[in-house]
Amino acid sequence: MNNIWHKIKKPLIYGLTIFLIGGFGSLIVQKYLAPYLSAKPLFRHIGFLRVDTPLVITKTEQVRVNEGVRLIDLVKQLTPKVVTIVAGRGEIGKNFTETGRGSGVIISADGLVVSEANLFSDRKNKFFAVTSDSKVYPVTFLVGDPKGELVIVKIEDGTLPVADFGVSYELETAQQVVLLSGVEGSNLGALKTAYVSLAPGSESINAINSSESYRAVYGLDTSPRPGEAIFNLRGQLVGLGLNAGQVAPVEAIRSALDSYLMNKRIVRPELGINFSLINAAGSRLLGLPVEHGILLRSGGRGPAVWPGRPAALAGLQEGDIILKINEQEINSRQGLDFFLSRAVPGDVWRLTILRKGVEKKLEVTLGKLE
Repeated sequence: MNNIWHKIKKPLIYGLTIFLIGGFGSLIVQKYLAPYLSAKPLFRHIGFLRVDTPLVITKTEQVRVNEGVRLIDLVKQLTPKVVTIVAGRGEIGKNFTETGRGSGVIISADGLVVSEANLFSDRKNKFFAVTSDSKVYPVTFLVGDPKGELVIVKIEDGTLPVADFGVSYELETAQQVVLLSGVEGSNLGALKTAYVSLAPGSESINAINSSESYRAVYGLDTSPRPGEAIFNLRGQLVGLGLNAGQVAPVEAIRSALDSYLMNKRIVRPELGINFSLINAAGSRLLGLPVEHGILLRSGGRGPAVWPGRPAALAGLQEGDIILKINEQEINSRQGLDFFLSRAVPGDVWRLTILRKGVEKKLEVTLGKLE
């Protein structure tokens, strides 16, 4: 027996040592080294280093284990920043009758919430917000947005968690986002995930937009519900659902908040054009001389240049292509919305335009959208 033990003792100790070292090494690689290396361009496409590499459970089922864990944590983090808004008549706790329901996103710690306007169309209703911890607060309507369907309302509470603002122009095709409606208590069932199906700047040249309304700078493979918050996987707000599956980009929300804090109302600049955003494919389809810019064109929304508005007063014409605003080039990431979200009435824009193949300089003084 002793002879047998002496023969197997060394191999057993060596094996156990290798097993322990290997186990600890595997944990270190998985937890620390792999996530670090997978974020580097050189190692990004090496499968075993990716923290979201699918783990095959059966022949027909694949589960992204790490992504799922992160998504659960992300939803728990985001849920308190979204509220259910209930509209109705009567007194809470007595004879209250619900007439409508929607969602909103908390955008300031003192209780400012951005939501969708149609829920508040009947001001005879009373409005209440239900938070994720089941508290119920009266909601006061503050202001509507002259540019579209956003409203800012207020919850009377000064200890609310606030949504972080992201950048919608950074979204990429096939990027995953989280759509979150107001929830009650610990219910996480109001969650949807979606993918960016149309990245900013890749819309069809046939899409004609108005400078005086929101343009959905990106598209999703799932239509958001009115008031539904859209977050990227970093937990940043990138948009809000509107009617008919449309999206208000986060830049419109942020500029509305900034305007309200400064003016106690939402003030928007006015330009007065209809336009299409030019990209490389659209340029080739229409035979345009440039691959980036803003093409002024008429369509279902009316003339290319609205009579009596700032663009017309500055001398802009149908068929003009705006190449630069204040010496900054128009491109797929910096379209007209990019500049309008940073502007206020009275700003003077120095435009570089292309008219019938000739570059010209114009100045336009932005008006105020009423």
